[in-house]
Amino acid sequence: MIRLIFLLVIVAAVGYGGLAFYYQAMEPCDMLAQEAANQQADMLGVEADSDGLLAGLNRMGTSNMSRRECVDELWRAWFDG
Repeated sequence: MIRLIFLLVIVAAVGYGGLAFYYQAMEPCDMLAQEAANQQADMLGVEADSDGLLAGLNRMGTSNMSRRECVDELWRAWFDG
């Protein structure tokens, strides 16, 4: 039982670490802003970076959101389209 719990903790830590590495952010709202910037950059045909204009504008949009709202929106961005 302890091994199973330990394994689940390791899997969760590696998963979150992978997301933090991909988005270069630890906060869900910053991850959401970067995901939106990546989608917008793809639509515009430009390259997105974590310190660019698109990410900054999206961070302004997510600054008033709670962590839970950001997680929900990030989940929708990944799995709903």
